[in-house]
Amino acid sequence: MDAKNSEMPRTADALAGLTEALSRLGAGIAAKKNELAEKDKTLAGQLAKKDSDIVLLKESSVKVIGQIDGIIGKLDNILENNGSGNNNN
Repeated sequence: MDAKNSEMPRTADALAGLTEALSRLGAGIAAKKNELAEKDKTLAGQLAKKDSDIVLLKESSVKVIGQIDGIIGKLDNILENNGSGNNNN
């Protein structure tokens, strides 16, 4: 029975070491989880900003194309009215 009793402190020490290692591992996992969550939040914000920029760019492009079409129409009208569009120069 002395052999069993002499093993108890070593077993308790081993269990304490394992408990400490598991605790550090848990803290490390929690820190990494928080880091990844923060990174995910940052990336989601960047993605939303880029999506917003794309929408704005598309709207601006449509507006500019409409304005160009209007200018072309006005130029066509001017050319027709002064006869230069009919090779009358």
